[in-house]
Amino acid sequence: NAMIAAYARHERCDEAVRILRRMQLEGMVANKVTFVTILRTFANPEALGMGKLIHSRIVESGFESDVMVGTAIMKMYGSCGSVKDARDMFDRMRQRNVVSWNVMILVYTQHGLCRQALQVFQQMHLHGVILDKITFVTILKACTGREALHEG
Repeated sequence: NAMIAAYARHERCDEAVRILRRMQLEGMVANKVTFVTILRTFANPEALGMGKLIHSRIVESGFESDVMVGTAIMKMYGSCGSVKDARDMFDRMRQRNVVSWNVMILVYTQHGLCRQALQVFQQMHLHGVILDKITFVTILKACTGREALHEG
């Protein structure tokens, strides 16, 4: 996991995936920390295919339902430019925390989808999620978009 984290920090996804494969060939079982860590390496549209491959391994391993892993999957899809996949993952999550909600708002905000970010913020509030500083910073950023000025 430490080696994968080092490669993740430098966005070297090929090397991180190579370490994951080697780990598995040597009989080590990937855990949720392994998957959350490796997902950080996929941060651009070119990495989407590899990110989807890792997502399928996560599903096979039974970790997709973990809130920490699910949130990391959403963030990966958002970083790779696949807002739809991020939203699909968000919708499939049986359990969400404030971080999950914040990531969904952030994904929409990063892609200029301010109205959708505000809708998620409203849903978050309706679900009784306790907002944190990150929520407010992210939603304020969403409100700076032209689309959201009238909602402000």
